[in-house]
Amino acid sequence: MSITLSYLTVTPTWDRKTLTLAGDVAVREAVALTIVGCATDTSVVFKMSSEDGRVDYAKFPNEDTDAWTPSGSDLTGTLSLNTDLLVAAFAGLGPMDTITLVCTVASRTSSNLFAIGQKAVKNWMEDADDPVPYSTPLADAIDDLTTDFEEHTHDGTDAPKVSHANLTNIGSNTHEQIDLALAGLTATDITHTSGIATNALNIAANAQAIADLDAATLQNSDFATVDALPTGTTTTKALREKLNEILAILKG
Repeated sequence: MSITLSYLTVTPTWDRKTLTLAGDVAVREAVALTIVGCATDTSVVFKMSSEDGRVDYAKFPNEDTDAWTPSGSDLTGTLSLNTDLLVAAFAGLGPMDTITLVCTVASRTSSNLFAIGQKAVKNWMEDADDPVPYSTPLADAIDDLTTDFEEHTHDGTDAPKVSHANLTNIGSNTHEQIDLALAGLTATDITHTSGIATNALNIAANAQAIADLDAATLQNSDFATVDALPTGTTTTKALREKLNEILAILKG
């Protein structure tokens, strides 16, 4: 069921000087007011007064800033029932009590446009500690929602819980798939790191072996390639083997 704001539709019957009033209203409300068939006379004034006519509890236009808004053949405006006089009239009454007010529509430019009727205004109880009726429960509900929002930790221990699978733009892989992929990358990285360390040790050992070779054997040699080195001496043979090991490592 949709929420409908309070309204008061007033239909004058000028020849009978009567008003038909449709809509239920309560003290302290802002009411959508419509005067039917009066769009051509914006000087019209609507009043809600005591039964003896001595006290005007509500009126439109009420202030200099108030003005009717023509809508088709009707006049529309917002009538305030949150006046000091009307609120005071309901003081001490119960939640089911009503006050019947005399309603009038009169033109300030035409002497023969006047109509009168009655409307019962309902009570809107005010909380003793709350200047606006029912605003305290609303404020409490807002405070509760604010606290829940600020304390929500996304760790699954507080409500409400939202599955990450229901979030947008999360990609095609699940958390489990991502965890497995990361574990595989970590294992591969460890293997490669171990191989690099082993190769580094081998290169260092080979370099040291080369340094230990008899430098005198190579002092006056001029060999174009490793394979061209003579193999007749132990020192030259050792050098050739070490260089071939280094080549194998570099190629691997």
